[in-house]
Amino acid sequence: MFDTKKIPVLKIVIIIWLIFTTLYLVFSEYNRLNFVVGQTAYNSGVHDTLAQIMAGASQCQPVPLTIDSNTIEVIGTKCQQLPEAAQPAETKVVADPAE
Repeated sequence: MFDTKKIPVLKIVIIIWLIFTTLYLVFSEYNRLNFVVGQTAYNSGVHDTLAQIMAGASQCQPVPLTIDSNTIEVIGTKCQQLPEAAQPAETKVVADPAE
């Protein structure tokens, strides 16, 4: 029924298939893990950076932000005082004449 010469070839093919499948799964899992670790590190860096900017700006200190050769300073809007002319005038509610 089975030819004895085909059995060793079939075993070799199955072993090679198992080796390549295992290597593929290990490589895929390594890439997924590498991506997850990188994404977590990126999110942590963004969180820490924003926390530092917010802490400095809320203490009414200018926070320098630099990208390449461009630099700006950020300060919290609550720290700036509006000039007298720019402050909103007090509004009065007038009774509705239809009442």
